[in-house]
Amino acid sequence: MRGSARAHSLHVQLFENFPQLNPERQIDHQTNGSFMIVLADVNHRVGEIRILQLRHGYQKVISQAGHRGGFSAHIRMGGQYGKRYSQPTTHTRLPKPAIGPILQREGDKRKSVPAVSIADSPPIEHEVPLVNSKRLERAQEQFFMRHPGGFLDPEMQALAKKHRMSQMAALARSSFSKGAFTDPAVIVENMVKVVTRSSMVSVFEKPRYRDFVNSLNHEQKAALAKALKQFLHGNQQKGFEAMLGILAAGRLAKWSLMTIIPNYYSPDEEVFVKPTTVKGVIASFELVDLHYSPTPSWDFYVRYREQFLQMKASVDPLLAPSNAAFAGFLMMSM
Repeated sequence: MRGSARAHSLHVQLFENFPQLNPERQIDHQTNGSFMIVLADVNHRVGEIRILQLRHGYQKVISQAGHRGGFSAHIRMGGQYGKRYSQPTTHTRLPKPAIGPILQREGDKRKSVPAVSIADSPPIEHEVPLVNSKRLERAQEQFFMRHPGGFLDPEMQALAKKHRMSQMAALARSSFSKGAFTDPAVIVENMVKVVTRSSMVSVFEKPRYRDFVNSLNHEQKAALAKALKQFLHGNQQKGFEAMLGILAAGRLAKWSLMTIIPNYYSPDEEVFVKPTTVKGVIASFELVDLHYSPTPSWDFYVRYREQFLQMKASVDPLLAPSNAAFAGFLMMSM
């Protein structure tokens, strides 16, 4: 290693001769093809190009990290459904050579700078995978065996119609757009409408929610409307905690009631927390540092949402047309 080490990026792409993707074909677990490995330098220098063969399943990519730089592997594998997997990467440390004497110009003179050992550098930290990606891959394969078209499969389409996700999302967006928050009474009335029409909220919670919200006075309804506006359009944590305090007064601080409207309003960004599903997801897919509590908290919501969205990004899009659909896939995979 000479001079200052440079950060590199290792881009791996599978080129394979295969016909147009057809979601009704069976999955080929023994794909054959070629990887083109391009070592790209962040300073735009040309790196080494190699062609490797991929046979009999997935191959491990080892990225090596060195002093003040390293390699990162990005894998895109052409397959039956254009799958993208987030594989944990095995890291190995490079040998620790000493950087020899370096001559630096100082005016018209040169002086020798003592050698510096890389062993004296602090250890390089690597990101730890947040979920069990192997378990997620197996769940995806098994789901496609039962439903080759993912959520485009007729059986899944029938299930989607039952939940009326598109209609409920449209109702939420029209009722709770930023400009709609002019009359708190109307906002609160629409909150009751969305909750009571939802297929994902318990039939026991719907009438209790309706009766409690209708019993609030004008100031309390204004506070509830303001809390929702903050959650959807402003300081999310402040809005979440304000809404939690109001619902707690009616013993309705429930995960489903706290998260159903945000999930309808932003179906690709917010998550619906259904207790039985969330507890199963944490256990089955080994989510890191998450401990479910029946009492909602902002800290848990943020960390669960982060890992949920990471999982969603690593599967075939046919399994995740929305966060609610992806949650359904996870529930059916446990």
